[in-house]
Amino acid sequence: MIQKKVCMVGTSGVGKTSLVAKFVHSMFSDKYLTTVGVKIDKKTVAVVRYDAVNAMLLNEFLKEQRKVEQQDARLAKQETIICQQQKQIEALTAVSDRLLLNNSEPQLVANDH
Repeated sequence: MIQKKVCMVGTSGVGKTSLVAKFVHSMFSDKYLTTVGVKIDKKTVAVVRYDAVNAMLLNEFLKEQRKVEQQDARLAKQETIICQQQKQIEALTAVSDRLLLNNSEPQLVANDH
């Protein structure tokens, strides 16, 4: 835990005590109160640690980046499979066309009586 001390110094009647009361006790009074000597108030403040927040954000970013990389890898694999299937379709189409041509040619049958 980090501890800090604040010392307020200034001309009388400018609102130092009111400012501290507002910050420490969440109260404000427009009544003029003279403070003589030293008045000590204490408040615990929660502070955001930006290094921790940045680390969390970086982890989230890296998780998303890994997801994108995995999706890219899957997409590349699917594109390879599609390319292979396209070649197979072309080969089957060529065979089918060849069979159709062979079946459409007239057949001569020998008639030996």
